[in-house]
Amino acid sequence: MLSTKRLCDFCLSAQLKHKYTPINTARGMEVYVCGHCGLVQSISTKAYPSRPPGSMSADANRSSYRYTKDLISDRHERCFSEFVEFPKLGQVLDVGSNRGAFVRYLRERSPGAMVTAIEPDASITASYSALPGVALQPCRFEHAVLPNSHFDFAYCAHTLEHAASARQMLQGILRALKPNGLLFLAVPNLLFHQDIIEELFIDPHTYHFTFSLLRDFATQMGFTVVYSSEPLEAEVVLLLRKQPDAAQEPAFAPMDQHLAQKTTQDITGYMGTLRRNRAKLKDSAQRLNKAGTTHKVVIWGGGRIFDALVRSGGLDLTKIHLVVDKYLYRYVKQLHGCRLESPDALEGEAPESILVYIASREYADEIQAEASALGITNFIKFGETTL
Repeated sequence: MLSTKRLCDFCLSAQLKHKYTPINTARGMEVYVCGHCGLVQSISTKAYPSRPPGSMSADANRSSYRYTKDLISDRHERCFSEFVEFPKLGQVLDVGSNRGAFVRYLRERSPGAMVTAIEPDASITASYSALPGVALQPCRFEHAVLPNSHFDFAYCAHTLEHAASARQMLQGILRALKPNGLLFLAVPNLLFHQDIIEELFIDPHTYHFTFSLLRDFATQMGFTVVYSSEPLEAEVVLLLRKQPDAAQEPAFAPMDQHLAQKTTQDITGYMGTLRRNRAKLKDSAQRLNKAGTTHKVVIWGGGRIFDALVRSGGLDLTKIHLVVDKYLYRYVKQLHGCRLESPDALEGEAPESILVYIASREYADEIQAEASALGITNFIKFGETTL
């Protein structure tokens, strides 16, 4: 979707300032920071297909295989088990229902709930679109037709960052919720890791949220916070309750007057860090190439770190025994000519012969635990002693 918008989506000021052009953007994305409230938003400068072929590129031209909802489906159990009474839910809104991970989760816990699912890509909805109690609207959120004050619960995970207008999406959900209705909201957290090698500002994301900014905007809009993640976790997670007197057109007054300046400094630092870390990947690739002479090297994680190792580091794929990924293998058969396998492919291997390179930051501990359960003891973890 080509945009010519030059106002901040949150505070509606005209203080957007260009700060960065993402690496290898196919959509002509330009990154702006609002000088008033600090919101970071990407603005497209050229036409771009709405659903290009999937790509795990480490650059900005990364495009989705539409499996993120599967990846996060078990992550929010603590919040749900403590604060959401699923058996009591009657009407539920699923914003960005994707392949139906949340629909399936809900049906197990609240079989009688009626679900309105909004998903623009009808090609991935077959597993749930015809289920009893599911009403699919195959469109973007801004084209959905929703009754006012109708839903007990709304689920919006890894969708808000794709919105044409995050403000309008949140306003639409707020209107559709009953007074005291709950919104579960999760988005990627804008964190500038020191080991960063992957482009943060990818083409599909139009907004880049920090924890405090999104929380403050939601509360001024008319929500109260029931549960939240920690500010520096990989996701910003908020469980929000609609106040009965919620404002429909909030005037946003930023709480952190220094956020814009800090974020600008972070982006400037990120540009240099990304460049330096990508140069270091050649050393990491050489280490793996050498390890391939004594061990069966397994790359665990088929995502953007693997792509960077190959394209920026020059990893010799003839030295790689397997590339495995717990979720992505379901949708992608090959990456860089390597067959992508389930971790089950490691069963039957001699554990002492395997060296696992953990190509993940967020799921590193989980991967190591699963590999250790197979008896594997040799690891190189991304971001530790070397990249």
